[in-house]
Amino acid sequence: MHAANKIANQCSFNASNNIHHKPKQSHANLHPHNIQQSTF
Repeated sequence: MHAANKIANQCSFNASNNIHHKPKQSHANLHPHNIQQSTF
C-alpha cells in the first residue's frame, strides 16, 4: 500500500510540474492515471 501511495503521489507531483512547464499538457492533471502515456 505504501508503494502504491508513493507512486500515486509522484504521478500527481509530475502532473503538477508538467502544467507549470508545459501548459498544453495540463490535461495530464485531469487524467493522472495516464501520466505515463502523456509523458511518453
